[in-house]
Amino acid sequence: MKNILIVVGLAVILVSCQAQRETPSQQYKKIVAQQIDSLLSYTEHDFLSSARSSQNSEALQEVFFGLRKKYKRVELVTEYFMPVTSRFVNGPALPVLDTEEHKVQDPQGLQVMEEFIFPQVDTASKEELVRHTEILLVNLKRMRSLWKTTSLTDTLMFDAARLQLFRIITLGISGFDSPVAHHSMPEAAASLKAVNQMLGLFKIHQPSVQLEALREKLTQASAYLEQHNTFDTFDRAAFITKHIHPVLKQLSSVQAELGIPFVNDARMLKTSATTLFDPDVFIPDFFLPGEKYQLTDERIALGRKLFYDPVISGDGKRSCASCHRPEKGFTDGLKRSPALGGGLIARNAPTLLNASLQNSQFYDMRATTLEVQARDVVSNKDEMHSSVQLSAERLQRNPAYRTLFIDAYKEIGNSVTADMVQNALASYVRSLVSLNSRFDQYMRGDSSRLSREEIAGFNLFMGKAQCGICHFMPLFNGTVPPSFTQTESEVIGVPDRVQWQDAAVDPDEGRYKIHPLAPLRFAFKTPTVRNAALTAPYMHNGVYANLDDVMEFYNQGGGAGIEIELPNQTLPDQKLNLSSTEKEQVIAFIRSLTDTTTLQRP
Repeated sequence: MKNILIVVGLAVILVSCQAQRETPSQQYKKIVAQQIDSLLSYTEHDFLSSARSSQNSEALQEVFFGLRKKYKRVELVTEYFMPVTSRFVNGPALPVLDTEEHKVQDPQGLQVMEEFIFPQVDTASKEELVRHTEILLVNLKRMRSLWKTTSLTDTLMFDAARLQLFRIITLGISGFDSPVAHHSMPEAAASLKAVNQMLGLFKIHQPSVQLEALREKLTQASAYLEQHNTFDTFDRAAFITKHIHPVLKQLSSVQAELGIPFVNDARMLKTSATTLFDPDVFIPDFFLPGEKYQLTDERIALGRKLFYDPVISGDGKRSCASCHRPEKGFTDGLKRSPALGGGLIARNAPTLLNASLQNSQFYDMRATTLEVQARDVVSNKDEMHSSVQLSAERLQRNPAYRTLFIDAYKEIGNSVTADMVQNALASYVRSLVSLNSRFDQYMRGDSSRLSREEIAGFNLFMGKAQCGICHFMPLFNGTVPPSFTQTESEVIGVPDRVQWQDAAVDPDEGRYKIHPLAPLRFAFKTPTVRNAALTAPYMHNGVYANLDDVMEFYNQGGGAGIEIELPNQTLPDQKLNLSSTEKEQVIAFIRSLTDTTTLQRP
């Protein structure tokens, strides 16, 4: 017996020594490999067999919840290191579009499967559920292969942890990836536990009081999710400000204490961001057309002068500010702006506030940069009826402007060019970053900045009202967190006039005119709701004069709810069943997103 105890003791010592010799990244690589194997095994044996044989919807739903939780244990690495494969494992149940190749791929993964299981399973859907489970197995095996060749470092581990925390508060608790079952809170708890497990590996090599405090905060955050797990009533404001923000701040402190550098990647969201609401957390010139056109004070000042000067229009009478007025949130307050020569411009003038914080411009997303947008507007016969080349020639003949251009672009040339004109206008628009509303100040720690009604509205916006699954926090536009590299469009079924039954869809086919793919018919870029209190009327055609009508449209289920038949509607078509009070609370929250500091800049 004594010899056996000695052998066991030696074995424990050897395992402990081995763990200390391995770096946290080496240890975590093995742990994730085991978790992916477990996910694969559970999918193949537990879930697939249940999908084939179970006649009990509730029993199958419980097995599915188990599958989802197992995926959430590895999500922080799958989303970080293999986003394409992750898209086919847990992406939205919408077609995957390749506009360059003109291809449409059917959706795959857990969200598609969820629609076959909830609210209950029927005989007709079981065959499809089995088929999609078999597809999921193929993608999980690909995931396992990719993980074997993935290089992992301590820096990448901390970066993945930070982005996963951002993902939880923007997508996880909004119902983005559990849109039917709304199993969001238990899944978010599983994600937090995975982050906690990963960070715990660092204590073996460098014991830290701060690290232990971080892990305790993560434990408390997980417990909060498990104790308050009802989707519609979950207090997202309290969870973010009282749990996740302290975790994020502690995470930065621990990373600094351990001497682990931040990643040196080029991103719109700064890699050193502590929270998503840090001042200047986004890089407004991230989507530049080239390095030589970087943002400078001289270019911003020049662009501002051009923006308010009709010199760039064909008749010398219209400026950019004619349709983008600061006091109206850089819109013009009209359904559609007057066109040169009579009539109206095709679409409502969108706000330019935060326009730089998205990778596509115009409602149909046809412009990839603000420079291209400026060029198109200047050359449009209904808007400016000129060209950036003609504008450059006119400005070259103006001594004052010529001097300003040479000062702003001395590294590029000594004469005014079309590229300079485009970039100057784009530079001014890039300066119109508007992220200092009362809501932002509340999220930065000033709890007095929002009323109870506005906090309730935020919780509804990010939950029951389903606004946050398209208007992603913190930009509240279609730019998808936490990478903020892609901007989404939606098919919501906007009517041609205000009508609450037997309505007709507005004939503008949106993105379909640029990329004639069936899922894009009537698709439009998801705009920001920041400063929406200033930017009425709403929708691409300006059909709704006020936020009350906008809320009623969504409460009805979009176009489907007012009897517009669109088979490709991406907006959930179920009624939201919001009460009058709840709709007012959402509107109150939207009004709290108004940022007048940007409008007051000289």
